[in-house]
Amino acid sequence: MRSTSARLANGILLCLAFVLAGCGARQYDVTGKVTYNGRPLAYDAAPFQKPTGQVVFIGPDGRQVAAAIDHDGGYRATNVSAGANKVVIYYTNPRVTNKKSVRPNSGEALAGAEPPVRTARKSAVPDTSQLSVTVENDTAFDIKLKGPPR
Repeated sequence: MRSTSARLANGILLCLAFVLAGCGARQYDVTGKVTYNGRPLAYDAAPFQKPTGQVVFIGPDGRQVAAAIDHDGGYRATNVSAGANKVVIYYTNPRVTNKKSVRPNSGEALAGAEPPVRTARKSAVPDTSQLSVTVENDTAFDIKLKGPPR
């Protein structure tokens, strides 16, 4: 029969192992496609341009995981925290190549100029984004954005 102190020591070692392993925090991959008015978000990027969009998952623990958006609108986020995640989308307009189309110090597009960002500001800010997903196992999450024609 083991002594109480030996069982306590084994219990402490077991708890320490869980802490070092991340307390059993579950993480999964999330894949999907981002579309804007039914078309891949990056459809107008030239083949030689690297897409500049990201999907960001903000887990229930506050941990953030970002995934790049490909030319076909696809993305793959790895090690996203399990549970309810807030989702933020940000994608700069690949056709805006000069800063003269933007008001100085504001990031706001000048009248008649193409907007510098392809997604609505509300979807790019965690406090105003209405996008969310519950992550469990490997999750598929397609994001269908709508807005004015671009």
